[in-house]
Amino acid sequence: MDEFSELFQFTIHAHFVAKDTINLWRLTDEMRGAGMLSTTALAEVEALLSQATPVVSKVAILRHNLFAHRSASMSYAEAFEMAGLTTEQLANLTEIALKIANALLLARGLPDQVFHPGPREHAEALLTTLRRACPH
Repeated sequence: MDEFSELFQFTIHAHFVAKDTINLWRLTDEMRGAGMLSTTALAEVEALLSQATPVVSKVAILRHNLFAHRSASMSYAEAFEMAGLTTEQLANLTEIALKIANALLLARGLPDQVFHPGPREHAEALLTTLRRACPH
């Protein structure tokens, strides 16, 4: 576990802070309604949200059948097959979400954020280690 500490540190943190969250669509709507977004910032955010929508619908399939709710009629493999979500799509969605968050932060005069590479590197190393240990 110590070998992958960055992954577990951020995963645990995410579970604690995930209770008080707002999705980016709702946050954008609230900021638009409060007049907090310039026309340019709003156009940028809306374009990014539009770009994210097809992948978000795939993630929702997993959420609704595996994570937030567990479907008794569908296996994990069936849910992943139904979603048709690739790792590249998920990685791109993560980058889009960061761009949206940064556009909203900058609209409020707050500093932008970056992803720390440590947790990703540790997640990849953990998966590689597991793949070697379970070669089927």
